Amino acid sequence: AIVRLVLFSFFYFLILLINFDFKFFFLLLILTLIFLKFSIFTNFNDGGDFYIPLNYIFLIIGIFLYNFIYTNNFIINYLCIVYLSFLLSFYFFNFPPAKVFLGDSGSYLLSLFSMMIFMINKNFDIIFITIHFLSPILIDSSFTLINRALLKKNIFKSHNEHFFQRVIIKKNHLYLIKYTFFLQILNFFAYGMFLFYEFELLTLLIFSVINYYLYKLIINKNVLRI
Repeated sequence: AIVRLVLFSFFYFLILLINFDFKFFFLLLILTLIFLKFSIFTNFNDGGDFYIPLNYIFLIIGIFLYNFIYTNNFIINYLCIVYLSFLLSFYFFNFPPAKVFLGDSGSYLLSLFSMMIFMINKNFDIIFITIHFLSPILIDSSFTLINRALLKKNIFKSHNEHFFQRVIIKKNHLYLIKYTFFLQILNFFAYGMFLFYEFELLTLLIFSVINYYLYKLIINKNVLRI
């Protein structure tokens, strides 16, 4: 796991370095960590049937709308259509009960999506949009790792402490998909309002955190009974 982390870090830094002036060295390091986090956390959560694809479908549609309204870059539109076609096709194999899983290769392929879009237009709104729509994955994974570190547990060791894992163990994959879809509908509504009124997308992250905890509270009450 440590060797793979080092290799991924080097890979992301190298790709970003090709597209940036070397004087932004510190910025490159920060961006490398951000995109590396997208990859690792996507792979962490590849245990729920259609859980990862569902979150990424909303992300891709969100970036497609952003590009259509503000930049209308043909390459970005093309990438969105290709990725969306892949995920919609994957639905027939990954929807519960899943017959095929993303695995490492599929997870890393999806996590590269935002990185490629960012490299094309170099707009930091892409990062904020990605964090917004991947909030179920990113927030849960972040706090799970922090909690394990505070408890002095090995963060590289396999476990079942992620929120989505506890939902699956308690109920099943369909419950996870249903509530995640509800969360993303709310995220998409808020995102549409921000686009329409041209608000700063950075402030959208506050809504992402609040909405995630609302989502977690609903599942705790109706599924986990905590």
